[in-house]
Amino acid sequence: EARARVLDAGAGPGMVGLALAARVETCDVTGIEIDPVLVALGNENARRSGLAERVRIIAGDVTAPLAALEAEGVRRESYDIVVSNPPFLEAEASQASPLPMQARASTMPEQGLARWARFYAAMARPDGVLYLIHRADQLRSILDALDGRFGGLVIFPLYPKVGAPAQEQALASARHD
Repeated sequence: EARARVLDAGAGPGMVGLALAARVETCDVTGIEIDPVLVALGNENARRSGLAERVRIIAGDVTAPLAALEAEGVRRESYDIVVSNPPFLEAEASQASPLPMQARASTMPEQGLARWARFYAAMARPDGVLYLIHRADQLRSILDALDGRFGGLVIFPLYPKVGAPAQEQALASARHD
């Protein structure tokens, strides 16, 4: 089969994309990360893992106009798979970390999830798939943000242990409309 093109939105140090590339030899991963320190770390992780030919992390903001990313070769509707573990705390309902890098990585600004969802939909090719890792208690917000953009939703609750509720995260998979 042709190589799958994967986009890791909010890649951080590249762990999700690197794990995917390590397990699936037929994929190429482009990560987008806003923090230049994490971009450098992600590319170094790819190099040290022997995956630099198939994984690259570029600096960019998924909520900004797409022109800057297009200059880096990121094209609309061209990714078979979009993966993301976006900031998961609501800014208005949580106290941000005093560490700027941690605060930006974990705190989603108001209406941020809707902007991220627009980005996912813009990047996924028709019939592309989104894998979104997020908090289970944010399922309603996730469904609202994806409404009209993705269909065929499948939710995989991640349980901390047998018999305990899925309180922290759930993995959602959706097919692009």
